[in-house]
Amino acid sequence: MLVCARIGAVHSVVFAGFSAESLSQRIIDCKPKVVITCNAVKRGPKIIHLKDIVDAALPESA
Repeated sequence: MLVCARIGAVHSVVFAGFSAESLSQRIIDCKPKVVITCNAVKRGPKIIHLKDIVDAALPESA
């Protein structure tokens, strides 16, 4: 996010708790050229696999 702001790129930060369907809808609405994510994050004792969510969302938005 900071790199995007520094170079002046338009970006949108998405909450890590979104489902693949919700993320897909946001991708359809924004029509991005690039989606950047990390593999996983830890939220309390639970690990959220962000890459898997993004991978599931991308075919739905194509």
